[in-house]
Amino acid sequence: MRGRLPEDCIEIPCALSYEYGGESLDGILFKSAVMEEKWDIYLYENLVYFCRSWTGSLILVAEIAPVETSLRVSRIWASRAQESAFALQQVDYLIKSHLYKLRVPHPLPLELQNDSKAAALYSFSQYGRICCFGTFESTLGSAIPKSASRTQPDA
Repeated sequence: MRGRLPEDCIEIPCALSYEYGGESLDGILFKSAVMEEKWDIYLYENLVYFCRSWTGSLILVAEIAPVETSLRVSRIWASRAQESAFALQQVDYLIKSHLYKLRVPHPLPLELQNDSKAAALYSFSQYGRICCFGTFESTLGSAIPKSASRTQPDA
């Protein structure tokens, strides 16, 4: 996985930022323990790899850099088939939920807006037991509260 990108991917520039005051060590950031956890997340050098836990498929890659007391995501790579804005929301959600362990809304694709059963199935198949509620609105404005930012992400 190290040095790889998702198949048939596009590069998406972005400016996501997360408070962080610790050292980042290469290796596992989050590893699923049960089938109901759907993602494995790894850090190698300055790239965060988001893989499906049971297939090992590489879905997203984010480039990070420490800047003073924060980690900045400057670009991501996602499948060309995935909408750029949605891919950004997924990376943001996975960082907040899996690394910071925050209960934040997960993104839902707009095409599921009129089908609550399909939205529920999508939520569980994408995010498993870690998700608690989804939204069709943009989730990028959901800042990490100051009290939560004192807790460093798993590394």
